[in-house]
Amino acid sequence: MNNPGMTEVLFSLIMVAISIAISRFWKIEVEKDIAIGSIRSFIQLVAVGYALNFIFDLESIWLIIATLLIMSLVGA
Repeated sequence: MNNPGMTEVLFSLIMVAISIAISRFWKIEVEKDIAIGSIRSFIQLVAVGYALNFIFDLESIWLIIATLLIMSLVGA
């Protein structure tokens, strides 16, 4: 599995900073929403990553199929 390193995390934080700077430049006033959204998405992605890692480490084909089915249904 290819885990993101500090370079990728730093790059994503730079992209968030650029979007906040653009928001300030154009006086859109969504900086707080961008910051909160970025923090929430980081927490959610970490939580889902740990959950999926746990499920796949169990090596139960039925649990993996059920997980993929639920993800597909929710995604659709």
